[in-house]
Amino acid sequence: MRNFMFLLSILFVFVSVTGCASMRQNSAREAHINRGVKNYVHSQGVSRVFPEARKILFEHGYQTRDSDQMTLETEWGHDGYNTEIRYLVVAQQVSGGHQIHFMKNELKDGERRPTVTRDLDMEWTLIQRVDPQFTSQLQAEADAVARRTK
Repeated sequence: MRNFMFLLSILFVFVSVTGCASMRQNSAREAHINRGVKNYVHSQGVSRVFPEARKILFEHGYQTRDSDQMTLETEWGHDGYNTEIRYLVVAQQVSGGHQIHFMKNELKDGERRPTVTRDLDMEWTLIQRVDPQFTSQLQAEADAVARRTK
């Protein structure tokens, strides 16, 4: 029984250490991709990128309102819980092109003001569609970063 407990303890430590290493690698990979998304500049015109952004919003169940050339806004939608969500997609002109930001507005029941956060997952989806070569390169870099993380 004593040997069994000793082996069980060693197994627990081994699983804990390898699990933590795996989590660190995944974290490093995700952080590298998020940095790439935050800094990405679309070289294509907004008129080429916004239709894809609109499709992504539609695929997630959002309808866009009338918008101008530099913004897209959705109607409020429900998340199935007690939160209403809408998106404002903003194109910001920068050197070399545009950055497209998906700003997520969440309004929970009982709150007066929405919480606004940048939705990097939606931006990543957009970049994957309009620049698959960049996303392949960024994923390869992120994998290399993850492998170097111990």
